[in-house]
Amino acid sequence: MEFGHDYTMRLVEGLLTTDGVQYSTEVETTTADTDVVAFSYTFDLGFDHFGQFMSRQTRKILNCYFEIHTMLKAESSGTADVKFKAQARNKDGTWVDLFDWVTYANIGIVYLEKTYKGWADIQANFQQVPFDFRVIFQCNEANEGRAQLKNTSYFRCIFMEAE
Repeated sequence: MEFGHDYTMRLVEGLLTTDGVQYSTEVETTTADTDVVAFSYTFDLGFDHFGQFMSRQTRKILNCYFEIHTMLKAESSGTADVKFKAQARNKDGTWVDLFDWVTYANIGIVYLEKTYKGWADIQANFQQVPFDFRVIFQCNEANEGRAQLKNTSYFRCIFMEAE
């Protein structure tokens, strides 16, 4: 008998703030039109007692659902364009886009919150646990882009032991 396992990873954790909202560390761009990692996470299920329930072999992903709440802005420019996308990959493999670049023209200097969610496309380079996940972003002006994730972001994965 094989069991499927359902695990949700909360992407942002930390001390609770007075308003209940937490954010990842703000990340900034330096060079125009260059990928910067706003957030990364390795989904590896490294629990101390995990071996009691499953072997340490690779696990096959059945499906994954993500909900990403991204905060984006420019530091001081009124004309900066910021774009972002999320990616995943088999551990240390080739990155797979979870969605195409999303661009916000003339984004402004106040954080713009955007939510992207949906089912991840399971494919050759993203089909097993452990896997890596990241959100990358770019700005078309040097030293202007800023990004962070909100504590309501999560990634849910259902998987089973590979045969």
